[in-house]
Amino acid sequence: MSTYSGLSVADRRKLKSLYRRKTAGRVRLRDRVSIRRTIDFLTSEYNFDREDQNLVPVSTLEWSSTSFAFGEKRIALLDVEQANAVSFLLAKNLLLERPIFPYVEFMIRASEAFHSSGQPGTALLVAKKANDRLRSYARANGQLPYIPRPMAAKQSLFDGILADLVLPFVVGHELGHLAAGRSEHQSEVIDWVNAKYDEHRLEPGRFNEVKHERFLKPECVQKFDQQGKFLGDILLGTKFAKRFDHIRRLQLGEVHSDFWGLLALTNNAAAAQVEPELAATMVIGILEYSEMLMGLKRLMPRLPKRGSATNVTFEHSALGLRRFMLIEVIDAIRSNKLAVPDPVRAYWQSLSDQSMQRFQQLSASGELLSVSNRSTHIARGALLVSCLGHLPEAPTEEMVMNRYGPMAGNGFFLASCLKIPEHWFRIDQHHKWEPNEQDETVPIGFGSAICDIANIVKKNATIQSAETYLSKKGLLEDEVMLGLIRHPRVQVFQRRLIGKWPHKIMSRL
Repeated sequence: MSTYSGLSVADRRKLKSLYRRKTAGRVRLRDRVSIRRTIDFLTSEYNFDREDQNLVPVSTLEWSSTSFAFGEKRIALLDVEQANAVSFLLAKNLLLERPIFPYVEFMIRASEAFHSSGQPGTALLVAKKANDRLRSYARANGQLPYIPRPMAAKQSLFDGILADLVLPFVVGHELGHLAAGRSEHQSEVIDWVNAKYDEHRLEPGRFNEVKHERFLKPECVQKFDQQGKFLGDILLGTKFAKRFDHIRRLQLGEVHSDFWGLLALTNNAAAAQVEPELAATMVIGILEYSEMLMGLKRLMPRLPKRGSATNVTFEHSALGLRRFMLIEVIDAIRSNKLAVPDPVRAYWQSLSDQSMQRFQQLSASGELLSVSNRSTHIARGALLVSCLGHLPEAPTEEMVMNRYGPMAGNGFFLASCLKIPEHWFRIDQHHKWEPNEQDETVPIGFGSAICDIANIVKKNATIQSAETYLSKKGLLEDEVMLGLIRHPRVQVFQRRLIGKWPHKIMSRL
């Protein structure tokens, strides 16, 4: 099964030289089949041109897809590892698995990112920490060397997980970027998205009558000195204001492309008879876990290190807008306000009115929007716990009002990281975790992983020692490195700890 990319052999060689990504593995046949099926579906329904299909499937340690100009063409690198990573986290959430398992996945992905950026010593130290935590988990449950994995065994959940929904969403999303504005259908969607954005972009202020942007928050920066001491944080308000139009265009482009991702996902969900309510829940999860993974990837090279002052920037998230608009899109499909294939419309019309109202209420109440920035807040909180050993007490509403006055909204945004439960950053407190209303397994794994990685990286002397040792001994082959990095995951799948690492070098680090 081949996937048309529109590239000559010379173009492929040039592309490979420009984007030097480390390979994670071969693109599997079943992934190529899924990609081809999605392209054929969207092409047959919307007459996408061949030049809109310059999509190159790859499997890399960057685990991120991207589109860009390539000569006179636009190219999309479709990284199937992005879909694999999101699928894994989505499954852990749906099956209510314990936080140790998403924690291990985030640690492995961070380790891959360090290896890809030329820091093999750091990569192996992170993998070793993940393995230590996994062993601690088995011991705490009294089942060493076995790894207990309790989960919610509901057949409909397994059906959704196995239905191949994530990769088609990613494919449809990237095709949407490639074909933006090239057809009548594209123009219709763009016009609808722009109108809906303008309708909802402003909201009343919480503390005054002035209306504020609903979907845009300034970037924030955490500052650390040469000893890794936390100095405070700032909002880049002026910089943000200058980039408003650019950020708005980027956000609308993401929302427009999400429409095509939703169509592709719906086609597979309908074929696999996945319940519409579960599919909608999975779409919301896909966006959040993609955001977490990209946040993790951006954060790794910015982490504070002793010996150099560090400013850690957290970019604004488009997640709130994307989730809000996806619910609006589903409602528009149900009510015949957007032209879609009949099977797609029939599928979403089968979603019960009660379920649709629940999603709309979740969006209208602001709850969905308020949690859409939590990846940023969790990451900021994790760095504070790593630096200070604890999470400072959150300021009272009166304190924020006195300090920020008319800009109180910014103050509350900065203080949001202090309202994350501190135990979300301590994976060892969740070894016997049970599902509850207060805690979520994936965010706990995310926060705990960042805290542990930050603790490793800030010890710059240890990091340099590991890198120097590997350099003197000779860098390991990529295949060996990936075997070591993914060793914790292998044990999770086998549900049993393996006595020794695949290579003796791990005992020297």
